[in-house]
Amino acid sequence: MKISSSYISEIEKGVKKPSLDILDKYSSVMGIDRSTILYFEEEGAKNGYGYQEMLLSMLKEVTN
Repeated sequence: MKISSSYISEIEKGVKKPSLDILDKYSSVMGIDRSTILYFEEEGAKNGYGYQEMLLSMLKEVTN
């Protein structure tokens, strides 16, 4: 996906939020709609966790 490790680190720390372009790349790689990612982020926020945790798990899957 050509995302630098420093950018991933900034997402992990909550310094940056992923752009829609990044979300589109994730959705393409993971084979899901962008709306699915956004839905789970919203649901996660209701339950005390946010998109960072979800995206980190996705990043680890994709980059390993």
